[in-house]
Amino acid sequence: MLHAGVPRRGASAGRSFRTLPPWALVPVAALGWWLFGFFPSLIEDVLTDHPFPGWPVVPLLASRSGLLWMGAFWGGVVAGLLGRFARPGRRRTAVAATGAGVAVAMAVTLLQVGLFIADQPVPLGADRVIAGLCLLTVVAGCVGWALGSAWVFGPVGLGVGLAALATAVTGWLNGLQLALLNATQADHLLALDWRWGQWAGAVLLAAALVVIGVRPAARLAWWAVVVVGAWFVEPAFTAAVNLEFYLRGAMPGMPGFPETLPEALAAAGQTLWQAAQPGSSQPVAPWITAVVVAALLCAALPRLRRTAAD
Repeated sequence: MLHAGVPRRGASAGRSFRTLPPWALVPVAALGWWLFGFFPSLIEDVLTDHPFPGWPVVPLLASRSGLLWMGAFWGGVVAGLLGRFARPGRRRTAVAATGAGVAVAMAVTLLQVGLFIADQPVPLGADRVIAGLCLLTVVAGCVGWALGSAWVFGPVGLGVGLAALATAVTGWLNGLQLALLNATQADHLLALDWRWGQWAGAVLLAAALVVIGVRPAARLAWWAVVVVGAWFVEPAFTAAVNLEFYLRGAMPGMPGFPETLPEALAAAGQTLWQAAQPGSSQPVAPWITAVVVAALLCAALPRLRRTAAD
């Protein structure tokens, strides 16, 4: 079972930061979804002399629509986790409040995106692609929020949410670095190690595994679920981006939507599998390090607690 009773002493220790009334979580979650999800693109627009039309909303342009649904996922994870700041004893209300905040934020964003697109020339058949991308944005936001809200089920659920946050932070940091590079055209940014985002995510992944713990031993099965699930997030994003390009007919020799939908789905599945291969697009070292560090911490924590109690 995901849910596990929380010791009374631990619950009282958490009251210092869990002070928000449930109604306050609606605007907080909406703002968290929008700011965290789209901060890299917002920074890029601020630093650019001529921001994209429709700023500060991320438009569904061919070169930027991926930011919309990826940002929806990133922001959804953060918004779901923000429910942890609700007052104790209001778990279900807190989850409902963050869900309402995410729903409002997505509705406003997609409405403004729709108003922006309405003023632009849309090629024949592109309206179906745009509708699909909007649907993908909603699905990504809901999945991210659901993962972030898993904290309501206890330590295992909180570990799942933190693992989802680890994948979001990795993509967010990489997106921020790319946004700064695009906005400033600073060549020295190319010399930076792009793997630092992976290591930042590894820190959060290790924290997620420690939160899940190793007792009872069945918790180790959740370690496998969390690690494998987190590993496939980035390949899934890569496959979704390629799927979008196929649907737009941007690939050479491929006609547009909808005639090539089966081929596009098959190509996206192949991309997902190839990107998920170890060493293909993600360095393996941060993941191994996260698991090893988490295992060492779980082994050392009981002794540290006994020492502190004495």
